Amino acid sequence: MTMVMLIAMVGTPSAIASPQQSPTPSTTREMRNPGPSAAPWFDNDLATVQRIDAGDPIATAIAVSRERFADDEAEVVVVSRDDVFADSLAATVFATRGPILLTDSATLDGRVAAEITRVLQPDGIVYLMGGQAALSSTIEQQLADSGHQVRRMAGASRVETAVAVAREWREHYEHAGWFTFARSDQWADSITASLWVAGRAPVLLTPSDTPHPAVEAFLGEEGGGRRFEVAGGEAAVAEHVVQAYLAASAWTGDKYVFRMAGPTRVATAAAVDVHYNGRWSNDVPGPSHHIVINGFADDGWVYGLPAATLTTGQIQDANVSLMLVDTNRIDAPAAARLSPCYDTYRHVLIVGPTSHVNTRVADAMADTCQPDVLAPDAGETWWCDTLPDDFPNRLFTVEDDLPDWRHPIDWFNDDQGVDTACYDPKTSTSIARGRGSAFRAWADTRLPHDVNGIEEINMVRNGLSVSGFGLPYGPEGRYSSVHAVFANADGVSLYLEVIGPGTPEDWTTISLDEVVDAAAEILGS
Repeated sequence: MTMVMLIAMVGTPSAIASPQQSPTPSTTREMRNPGPSAAPWFDNDLATVQRIDAGDPIATAIAVSRERFADDEAEVVVVSRDDVFADSLAATVFATRGPILLTDSATLDGRVAAEITRVLQPDGIVYLMGGQAALSSTIEQQLADSGHQVRRMAGASRVETAVAVAREWREHYEHAGWFTFARSDQWADSITASLWVAGRAPVLLTPSDTPHPAVEAFLGEEGGGRRFEVAGGEAAVAEHVVQAYLAASAWTGDKYVFRMAGPTRVATAAAVDVHYNGRWSNDVPGPSHHIVINGFADDGWVYGLPAATLTTGQIQDANVSLMLVDTNRIDAPAAARLSPCYDTYRHVLIVGPTSHVNTRVADAMADTCQPDVLAPDAGETWWCDTLPDDFPNRLFTVEDDLPDWRHPIDWFNDDQGVDTACYDPKTSTSIARGRGSAFRAWADTRLPHDVNGIEEINMVRNGLSVSGFGLPYGPEGRYSSVHAVFANADGVSLYLEVIGPGTPEDWTTISLDEVVDAAAEILGS
């Protein structure tokens, strides 16, 4: 009997630290001893953030190649068009063996021709990604005239091109029966999955909601596939699509599926990081390594595709990730890895210009903690700064200046629907906002279900559904702490953790009515 094992990797399964704690590294990788990088493209200064930017995407891809591969080192060179990602997404499986270069569709860029001559072994292969509409026959002839062996990876669509790459990998390189499913209409999941794909598990592109006959036919060929990673959640690749491909696979033994997913593309990149670094054979000492690209720009792929090679070589299987940021902000799943607020033992290398990742974001990944650049809403008005000026102080007999709102980044590590969150260490008040069942499930993990003497709270008041717990203290309706979820009719929820000042002389009781009133005001604003 064939067994199919479905293993969902949604977000980051690390423990959630109390936001009242000072920002300290919270995962085993972050707690490892610092040390030099084995990769020459990192400068071994943990306090600096490096950048590769040569002025345009073609030149930057060449600069990446020069950093990663010595003269005559590459077994292959992949050449992709520089304006459309469609045929290029499957190229990252070759990233362990050679660079990924870009060129104009009509004519081979002279700089690219020179780099191919420099880096390619005498018996190496140049792979052209896509048909003649993607890379012209002129380019193919230019390469052949230069004495290079040329193979074109092409199909009727981007899906068939990816199948052609997978077949090439299976027939000429390695065939472990491992493949990676990624959506065909966006580039972010495919490129972040390259951390896993490179040299290991070719990408099979697929429509999100419909199995593609070319993928089914390929998997039905002799050997099929036995292990499948899925890049993204069900909105990216629906579960019934995955099941159809499993059914099509000719492999007769057990089959395994691992889904690497988060609610956003940044969270999915973090989930790939966890899947790779947490479950692969790289539990080694030393710092982490992060390649950073803009994951939101339409042309972010022109930097991300060549950058995939920088996750291989001397640091493959050695605490390496490919992280996504925006031009002016670092979303929380990435911040928990990139920011020195939470990990001081890491090398960071940006690929792309300041128009894609600005200097403010780069500085926030250097040696000084700069929480104002961190997610959820860095670069804009932070939601926590829009809260009423007298909240949460009005809940306590505290006369103090405004709250010192901070980001509880660890709350985002599990990526369970938290839109935005903050905490005030002076009053031990924490607040998070989100929607849907994922947020409610996350909030439920925060609620103190088993504390002695705890009292359940379940009511509807001020138009809010209120559920949670309070620790009774003093007169009826007053508590020493309240942990509750408040939901309005629009489906927006707040999680509130109200504990109060942390010294005995400051202890005070909290009125549940006042907490509900505050939640109603915040949700109504």
